[in-house]
Amino acid sequence: MTENEVLRIIPRVFHTINIHAQAEHRFSYLDPPLAQLPTDLEDIYIPDPGWPWFCWDWKQAEDWIIGILCQDPQFLKELAEGWDKHTILCVELFDLPPCPDFIDPHEGPLAAAWRAEVKWKGKEDLRRKLSKNLGHALKYGKDPKLAHHMPGFKAAGIPKERSIRGATRYLARYPYMLEWRARVADYALRTGEVRDFTGRRWPIFERDIEAVKRRAYNGPGQMGVSSIHNSVMDLVNQTFGEDVLFKWGKHDSHKWAIIEPKWDRITPGIK
Repeated sequence: MTENEVLRIIPRVFHTINIHAQAEHRFSYLDPPLAQLPTDLEDIYIPDPGWPWFCWDWKQAEDWIIGILCQDPQFLKELAEGWDKHTILCVELFDLPPCPDFIDPHEGPLAAAWRAEVKWKGKEDLRRKLSKNLGHALKYGKDPKLAHHMPGFKAAGIPKERSIRGATRYLARYPYMLEWRARVADYALRTGEVRDFTGRRWPIFERDIEAVKRRAYNGPGQMGVSSIHNSVMDLVNQTFGEDVLFKWGKHDSHKWAIIEPKWDRITPGIK
């Protein structure tokens, strides 16, 4: 089947990429909103004939940036060894017995007895999902004293006292991070801005002190990933020119179209 025949059968997507719409310098994908597409529907988009896609995802990119900035030994250890942070918080939040293997609590043999005891359902366990949501909220400045207000907590039967205690204990694991957060919050309150590790600036227009703190906490990570994303995009484009074409991404992921005859030469260069 020729390219023209394929395009007559399969509608082509001509989406819009806005580079100015988000303060943390993420791209916005519109018409259609590709970045908001559920993962299980992504296969409805396919490459153009002769232009296969080369894709990657920087896992936990924001956490790595924040970990390096704050230099918290425990946080960096857990990242380097691949600990499941959501399960760590889950143990605190639901008063579960200590898990003997936070690296692979879902399938690893070391945690087999623990899984049986707590009736663990793996990554899709509702307790882990609720803990994951709280973990992200805490990362972006949620007061642990308000942990019990998280959606789904009341329905799951998590008492207010346990929610607060679990959130507080989880944050206490990372004292260097708490010190770093105090420093970046102080800088943001004094200057009305937050910067990433490259020096890129995010002006803060909020007047509410807690809102400014939240910007200070999430800005360095989100902006830092965007800076890496954009720098890599520019480098790939400058190196390979018309033989590559950026298609879309999701903040910490890239999808590039590579001209098929040069695939074997270009993809090792990108790696």
